[in-house]
Formats: sequence, C-alpha cells, structure tokens
Amino acid sequence: MLNDSPDNIAVWATKARKTYYLNPSPNGFYTGSDRVEDYVGLRENYYYWQWGDALFVVLDPYWYTRQNPNKENDLWYWTLGEDQYQWLKQVLESSGSKYKFVFTHHLTGDVRVILRRWEQETRTVFA
Repeated sequence: MLNDSPDNIAVWATKARKTYYLNPSPNGFYTGSDRVEDYVGLRENYYYWQWGDALFVVLDPYWYTRQNPNKENDLWYWTLGEDQYQWLKQVLESSGSKYKFVFTHHLTGDVRVILRRWEQETRTVFA
C-alpha cells in the first residue's frame, strides 16, 4: 500500500509495470491522468479510449488504497481516490457512447456485500 515513501509495494509495482509493459498515457487516442507523482512520474494507471460507439475505461484501485484491505479484513478499504473518482464520474457523465465497459483488477468495496446483493436481485429475475 502507498505510504508516502519510495520504499513500498505501490511504487515498486508501478516502476515494474512501466518498465516491462507499454502503458497508455494521455495523447490523441487515450485520455487519462496527467498528474506527475513522486517517485514514479506519470503513472499511466487509469485511462479511457473510444472505439466506434464503445467507451472503454480502465481504473486503478491500488495507488490510492492506503490501508491493506486484506489485513483489515474489510474490502471497503479498496478505493479509487477522490481524483480518479471525479475523473471517472466526468468521463461517464459526458460520454455519448452506446456501450460502456469499465475494467478494474479489484472491485472497490466489499465484494461479499456486492455479490449478496447481486444474488438477491437476480434471484427474482431468473427464478
């Protein structure tokens, strides 16, 4: 988790990702965060692009999560952070795309609660 020092897993993971994988950065095709962060520079961690009538959004719950959700046994600690959340809100509200796809490695919030709610809501639909 990020701890405001260069010696933590969030910084190590970002540097490794940027070293070994091509990452979209804001340009004419991709749009995303242009914020330069301490220790890693431009993170290239959340972005979107449009293809035809589809919007594709990629999110990053790692960088902004300050407490270990697994250690605390509370998955609500996974967070997008305020900047990324406001960016996502603006992207979705302003998009006229018919199809919208949002990708994230971890769900934010407690997945157990989300799955229980999904089960309750779909039980009546598929019964």
